[in-house]
Amino acid sequence: MTVFFLDPGIQTFSGHHTNTVFSLSQELRRRGQDVRVVGHRHLAPNVVEALGAEPFFSLGTYEVTSTDPICGPLETLIDGAVMIMGDLRRLNPVPGDVMVWPTARPHHIVAMGNLLRSWPSPVLSVFTAGFRCAEPESAYWRFACRRLPPAAPVVLAATADLMAGDYADVVGRPFVTAPNPHEGRFRDRSGADPVVIGVLGHQRPAKGTQLLPQVIRWTRGNARWLVHDSGTDAGPILDDLETLPNVRVVRSKTTDWQGLLDSCDALLMPYSRTEYERMHSGLVAEAIACGLPFVIPDAPALVEQASEAGCVAYDGDGAEAVTDAVETLLQHFKPLAWAARSEAARYAERNGPGRWVDWLMQRAADAGLPGCA
Repeated sequence: MTVFFLDPGIQTFSGHHTNTVFSLSQELRRRGQDVRVVGHRHLAPNVVEALGAEPFFSLGTYEVTSTDPICGPLETLIDGAVMIMGDLRRLNPVPGDVMVWPTARPHHIVAMGNLLRSWPSPVLSVFTAGFRCAEPESAYWRFACRRLPPAAPVVLAATADLMAGDYADVVGRPFVTAPNPHEGRFRDRSGADPVVIGVLGHQRPAKGTQLLPQVIRWTRGNARWLVHDSGTDAGPILDDLETLPNVRVVRSKTTDWQGLLDSCDALLMPYSRTEYERMHSGLVAEAIACGLPFVIPDAPALVEQASEAGCVAYDGDGAEAVTDAVETLLQHFKPLAWAARSEAARYAERNGPGRWVDWLMQRAADAGLPGCA
């Protein structure tokens, strides 16, 4: 049995795609399992070396094939499936192999659905989903899942019961809840002074980037800011933030992601409540795993995900509400940091690479794969 990690988002060490698969592939190899990591065709050399990754996919996870304002997403679904299917034809899996999509998109599922009809059986496919249960996105996911052959061994997974239930209702197929694979390196941050607040990832409107200039200027308290952007959409905002003496801006897709997390004492996620009302955040999971206190909107899915972590959840979408939450974090930072450390320890008991690999092996046994009984 070979476990394939199929993720066109693996390109550099700048985000959760590469870091998550790095931890999972290490755990599988430690157990003597054959692993192939298949990433974007333009792989950074250090990713190839660290993961043994193969340059492969011609279309990145978040790349589009059309920017048409009306039918662009539909064209990307159709054209992207054709491109990914063409890539996948080169894999040649054998019976008993496992195909894991850690961050699946609808066009990935359509491509797999077409190929599973001709690949040797059994080949287990595992798709981890994350999407907003609203039109038109729900329609794309339902369409994609309807392309999966009914008899093929397939696992559709989410990282929380709330999302698993929502997704099953949308696509008309069962979803299961998987352990969260993120592995944290947590330390005691309770004595931090000043508190370094990180705003990390791809900066865009859905993540509240436009609020940052006001929030940072209005926040009272001893804070320093680390603003990272792995995209290209927030240039003018970052230019403005670079003029502030207490802000460090990092614009890079190749920055060491775990190093960024280690540099922070807390995280701010001023996300759109609407966008994240029924969807988890990978960054929240990483904050919990690393014992980082954080600020989030009071969207139900995010609040559920936060559990008993050291977080402040705010009501509202404007800069004033976010600023009040950040100041609350600073005023109560020590107990929040203690709570975050305690939740990180609890998280490690039920999540992380080891728990996730145990879960995967059980799914393979349930599917009747050779050698997994």
